[in-house]
Amino acid sequence: FEPPLRRNGTALYVGAHRTGEDGVVFHRRHGLRMHLFEPSPTFFDSLRRAVGDLPGLTLHNYGLGARTRWAPLRLSGTASRTLEDEAEDGGGDEAVLIRAAAEAAAEVLGPHGAAVELVHVNCEGCEYDVIDGLRAAGLLPRVEHVQIATHLLDFLGPTATFQEAVELSLQVSAKRYCEMHEILAQTHDRVWGLPWVWERWTLRPELSWRGAGAG
Repeated sequence: FEPPLRRNGTALYVGAHRTGEDGVVFHRRHGLRMHLFEPSPTFFDSLRRAVGDLPGLTLHNYGLGARTRWAPLRLSGTASRTLEDEAEDGGGDEAVLIRAAAEAAAEVLGPHGAAVELVHVNCEGCEYDVIDGLRAAGLLPRVEHVQIATHLLDFLGPTATFQEAVELSLQVSAKRYCEMHEILAQTHDRVWGLPWVWERWTLRPELSWRGAGAG
């Protein structure tokens, strides 16, 4: 399941939560320069205390998406999920910053958009927006591996029954999942995956930025 990563590359980990465990593993095994993104102030405080002093890890207290906005985030144990902008805040919600990938990329990767060895995403439903943002920023052809945990989405509109809510959630989820696949298939091949679990996409050989003499 672990992608064939080159050492000393750059990686983006979206949804680092409280401990950034996956990012720590990638850094220690492959020497990757990890950028960890976690929008929740609560989770980010835990993340900073857990790994903030580790060299090679840079922490960012915002999420990545297709556009810059503030959104309510629903916290649940070690997980979290962003809601629609108009969703009514509940007792366990936090206001979090989501930044357009096109806006954040210059700060994180430099003005010329350094190549990225890995984008690792586990953010409880925000993965579709993350891929939209990377496409809009023109970054996908610069990413060697995209590794994603995919999730079912909630339907937030009114429904008459629980069964209707489930059916509409499945429809929304399938639509977003297929749209994400269409975007990724323009530049990458899916080399491993199970729907609603994990999958990995690798940049097609003819598009790969890895030169024959690259370290």
